[in-house]
Amino acid sequence: RHRVNSLSFGPDFPGLVRVLDGREKSEHSTSGSEHYQYNVHVIPTRFAEDGYDEITSHQYSVTEYMKEVFTRETTWEVPPVGVAMTYDFTPFEVQVTKSRKSFWHFLTQCCAILGGIFAFSGMLDNFAYQFNKSGLASAGIEMYSRSAA
Repeated sequence: RHRVNSLSFGPDFPGLVRVLDGREKSEHSTSGSEHYQYNVHVIPTRFAEDGYDEITSHQYSVTEYMKEVFTRETTWEVPPVGVAMTYDFTPFEVQVTKSRKSFWHFLTQCCAILGGIFAFSGMLDNFAYQFNKSGLASAGIEMYSRSAA
């Protein structure tokens, strides 16, 4: 049985998830012992938010392995019983930046979307007009049917 109370590599920042905090293994096999191995990949991280100081910390991911060990075996290939952690530090840094766009930027994006909609509908209208004006319309394939009754 083992428990990881807390594992951290620097100060906390918003959005940080410590996946091993509170991890507890209490279910064990009755036929033998177990060897647990945690491979921890540590990633240097900088967190920046508008109006606050930058936080330099680390986040990590974990791969967990469990192997059942039969202690009565006499071969040299039997791993030791217990818990092992290996650490791998990545050579790059992740930078997380949290910022807000201004109201004017939002308004500009809305105008750009509306302009794109008008431009696209104008192209569709022009295509329909050219199709009706072409020889295909006189051959009996009309997009708009106007019947004179």
